[in-house]
Amino acid sequence: MSVETVIVIDSHPVDALLRRLRDGLQDTAPAFKEVGQELVDISMEAFRRQADPANGDPWEPSGRAQAENGQTLIDTGRLRASITARSKHLEVSVGSNVVYAAIHQTGGRTKPHVIRPRYKKALWWPGAAGPRKKVNHPGSVVPPRPYLGVGAEDWDEISDILTHHLERA
Repeated sequence: MSVETVIVIDSHPVDALLRRLRDGLQDTAPAFKEVGQELVDISMEAFRRQADPANGDPWEPSGRAQAENGQTLIDTGRLRASITARSKHLEVSVGSNVVYAAIHQTGGRTKPHVIRPRYKKALWWPGAAGPRKKVNHPGSVVPPRPYLGVGAEDWDEISDILTHHLERA
């Protein structure tokens, strides 16, 4: 003699939940837009702290910042202001369109170049032998000063943002 048990489950509540989850995941733009803003905020904090956002190591101070008692990478504020986020379906990117952004992030050496006066007839500085029409600059070594990056605590915040959006879905 065999015994058979049949269990009938009403899956309508689960089906509705799965439909809402699927529909909520169709439009991930709000979640990734919020993650992008968080990444921009992390970079702004790096400028404020003058430190690598991923590991907290302080940036090597620039000569200009030391001479002017200012902040490294913040002369005109153009680099900091240029940091933006772009997001699409399951992707977000953060960066800058400023030409010199990459060398400050990763470090490197600038190419030798000629410096000519823009607004005056000649160049002059304290200690120069006299006014000059041009100066041959040998290039500069620029240390890395990462301003884009994500630290361990930042990943927790990003995870919270994504979890919040999944919960709402």
